[in-house]
Parts: sequence; structure tokens; C-alpha cells
Amino acid sequence: VAPLGTALTMDQLLRISRFTKNIILMFDGDEAGQKASFKAVKLCLSTNIRGKVCNLPAGEDPDSILVSAGKEGLEEQIKSATPFIEWLIKKTIDGSDGSISSRAEAMKTGRSISDDFSDEIERAQFLEQLALSLGLQPTSTVDKRRHFRPDPDRHDSGTSRKIVEIDKIQLDILDILVQYPVLLRVFIAD
Repeated sequence: VAPLGTALTMDQLLRISRFTKNIILMFDGDEAGQKASFKAVKLCLSTNIRGKVCNLPAGEDPDSILVSAGKEGLEEQIKSATPFIEWLIKKTIDGSDGSISSRAEAMKTGRSISDDFSDEIERAQFLEQLALSLGLQPTSTVDKRRHFRPDPDRHDSGTSRKIVEIDKIQLDILDILVQYPVLLRVFIAD
């Protein structure tokens, strides 16, 4: 499908999805093409379509690649395309200067981007890989084996606490569910 200067639409994606769930996006290498790629990737991920993005050099478009490098040059661009998730991670961290505030901002942007994902596990994986790429902890795992909860046998003000033993696996599961609450539905379904 060639949108020919317009944005890729949901209608086009729905038509494409009747034939394949895996596509390759190739927009112009300029800023407008990068923005169109970004929007198209988010739209694809929201409709459960997967694929890759061709990263054309600045100032190039599919036609100019075909004219200057021929069919082989265009095929080479397709072979070197980047999977959607990896491409989004790269685009999200590109503006980060490595400072704490810049990395935090990139992580917030990533969380916003991930809101469009239709697959909850893919969303969690994206956020984890983004955090690692930014040098952040993907989860704040607490290395304690005890947690406190109100004692159900006490009928006073609720200030009494009872120690409850939780094994390491249960603690890790709880920690992941706190960090990625969207996985709760998957966890409950299993």
C-alpha cells in the first residue's frame, strides 16, 4: 500500500490485515516521513499488525532509492528494516542526553506510546526493554521476604499487623503486577 503523501489510515490497515498481519513500512527519510512512520507504527500495534520500518536516509524516498540504487538497493533497504518495537525504543531514546530527567522523560513518553499497544505482554516487554536501554531498573524488586497486612482476628483500630511469609516467586509476581498492572488480566486469566 502506498499512502502517497497522506497518512496510513485505519481503513487501509484493516484491508491489509485481511491478507497479512506482518508488514514493512517505508516512508520518506525526512522529518515528515519519520513522523508518519511513528504514527503508522503506533496504529499498527494498536490493531495487532506487526512488522518492520525501513529507515531511509535523510532526503531519500522510496522512488529516489529505486532510481539511484535500483531494485537491489530497495531490497537492501527492506532487508535492513527494523522491527517495530526496536524502532520505537530507538526513536524514544534518541532525544535523551543521559541525564536523569531526560531518561525519566523518555520513560514517560514510552509509557504513553505503550498505551496504544493491543497486546499487553508486548507492552510490558516494550517498557522493560526501554527501561533497560535507558539504564533504568525495569522493576523495583524489593528483596524482602516479609510483608505486613492487618490481622483479620483483631477488631480494634486496625493498627495491629501480622507478619505473612511470602516466598521469592510470589514476591516477584506481585512486584511485576504492581509495575505492570495491565498484566493482571493475563495473570488472572491463566
